[in-house]
Amino acid sequence: MPVRLASPHSQRVTTLPSVLYIPFCPTVRRRQLATELKRLRLAAKMTIEQVAEHLEWSPGKISKIENARVSVLPRDVRHLLEAYGVGDGSEREALLTLARQSRERG
Repeated sequence: MPVRLASPHSQRVTTLPSVLYIPFCPTVRRRQLATELKRLRLAAKMTIEQVAEHLEWSPGKISKIENARVSVLPRDVRHLLEAYGVGDGSEREALLTLARQSRERG
């Protein structure tokens, strides 16, 4: 199942097999998840403050998630994906898997 991988510094999206997409180390997974969540927020044209207000979270929580300072629960990823308009599909499932794997001990 191919997965889209975006660079945090460009709009270019690359499609890679999911095996290559999910790195081994939980820290790297958390950083990749953070990058993808920020990309999706920007694509939805939402600010951190708008997302925080919509989800009734603090802006600091969103910032910490996007900067990979904290692990994020899969349920929080689901809430973020809903806010960003990401419906069911392979990208959503890949991100939820990445969220679960980023919480595992390395």
